[in-house]
Amino acid sequence: MTVALALSGFVPQTMAGRIGGVGLAVAILLGTIWLAHRQYSVSFVNGFLVAVGIFLTFDLFLVHWVLELHRVTSGPEALWIEITLFTAGLLFAYVGLRREYRKALTQTA
Repeated sequence: MTVALALSGFVPQTMAGRIGGVGLAVAILLGTIWLAHRQYSVSFVNGFLVAVGIFLTFDLFLVHWVLELHRVTSGPEALWIEITLFTAGLLFAYVGLRREYRKALTQTA
């Protein structure tokens, strides 16, 4: 909790700082997926990928673009970052579904 309070006052003022903040969040997400892959079953990881993908695409589409409640960053790079994250969300969902489908096919064959 103390770390979160200490970091809550940190607001990057430069484009590099904002992109770095998003990069940190992406690194944490990828690290979480990697840890899940090492610790849990393939089906769990596939479900996690689908859940992350659906959340990313739904949040970016509805909250960021349709309702315009907030943006990923406040700078001119926001749209490109959001398009990249939206595409990554679609890719995560596709990969998770595809892997689970292939797993089901090999188990029935």
